[in-house]
Amino acid sequence: MSCTGRTGKKAAAESRARALWMFEGTVTEREWVDAPYLSAADTRRIVVAELCPSLESVVMNVWSDEVPASEHPTIVRQVKSGVRHGCSELLREVNEAREVAMGRVLFALPPYWEPPAAQTEPQWPLHQLRAFRWSAAVIAYAVRNAVEPLHTRYTSDESMPPLNRGIRNTVYVTRLRRPEVGLRLSGLPRAFIEEHSRTGVRIQLPCVVG
Repeated sequence: MSCTGRTGKKAAAESRARALWMFEGTVTEREWVDAPYLSAADTRRIVVAELCPSLESVVMNVWSDEVPASEHPTIVRQVKSGVRHGCSELLREVNEAREVAMGRVLFALPPYWEPPAAQTEPQWPLHQLRAFRWSAAVIAYAVRNAVEPLHTRYTSDESMPPLNRGIRNTVYVTRLRRPEVGLRLSGLPRAFIEEHSRTGVRIQLPCVVG
């Protein structure tokens, strides 16, 4: 096996080892901070309007020395496409092919995908913050995949970790500022947490939940 292959396998193993656990107890112990209900259409509209400009700035700033200005309209289009796709995945009805949807959406993130971070977080229950981080990571990964063609064409691999981090954190911080939007987009993680809490079984979570 090549050195590169061994290094990649070691990194993947270390990432899996850092994966997080818990949610022990019963669902009655899982209190949630609720917010006014939003329809899927309103949620998508708000997210596109409030999140896309910030994400476009993140991508353009990180890639300012590599991607020509003529590609800025492409960045705008791809960011919007990624945000819409991530929202569509998270806004599925939780009773619609629940297990398939949860597994495909929530556990499709790569092992190197770090938890999103914010300088300050509300004093919510930890499981609610984790649900917000989880869904923020799903949207961030959709955006990252949407701009992948530009990375392939113009940018170095070294530019991707700061770009990924900036996208993740921007999505998370924006969601924390609008709890009603974050709550609506956290339906799948919340359903997963509640479903497994009913059994009281210790479960393993991806590292993105923090």
